[in-house]
Amino acid sequence: VCRFDGSELATFTSADGLLSASVNCIYEGSDGVTWFGTSKGISRFDGKTFVNLNRADGLPHENIVGITGGPDGTLWILTGGGGLLRYDEKAFYSLTTQDGLAGNSTFAIEPDPDRNLWFGAGQINLPGGISRFDGHTVTDFGAQMNWPKGWYTALRWDRHGSLWFGLYGQGLYRFDGRGLTNMFADQIKSIIALDVDQDGSIWFGPSAQSALGVYRYDGERLL
Repeated sequence: VCRFDGSELATFTSADGLLSASVNCIYEGSDGVTWFGTSKGISRFDGKTFVNLNRADGLPHENIVGITGGPDGTLWILTGGGGLLRYDEKAFYSLTTQDGLAGNSTFAIEPDPDRNLWFGAGQINLPGGISRFDGHTVTDFGAQMNWPKGWYTALRWDRHGSLWFGLYGQGLYRFDGRGLTNMFADQIKSIIALDVDQDGSIWFGPSAQSALGVYRYDGERLL
């Protein structure tokens, strides 16, 4: 992994303590600690040293594809096959399909204004869906709403309270609380990245098989 401080580029490898050279995701907490999700577990970096977490430390699944902080300060960890993990720096807690999760391969996470957490799950050959966690219970929201099954790759709420999500091979969708709309269905099929900027525009990146480049939707036009 590389770090650029504005003047110098520093590279960190397993020789420096990083758990694996295969880094899937990076998250920096409010305390300045940086977490790296790798194919072999998690590395925690405080600016000086790495501390690694894998199965020997209680990590139930080592292929980590996403890390983010929850509303209560705990870490939420997305895995490629082991469900969803919550970590409070003391222990790991798992949520899987047995708990109501839509799939055990989780690739997207997004909080809503009411502090619920939403998760997108699935793989190319293993359809998943969207789940919601209210702090106590996991609900397969997509199944309840009869949304299409598939690989949910990205989730974002916009400033109008609509949920946007990418569904691999099926396009970009918007849920406004009343109905579900497949946006730009005739142009884009597979979305793998999605974000909302300060102006409220929706940015999304399609897969190479779907289209090339990055797109922006300003509420009226696709640019």
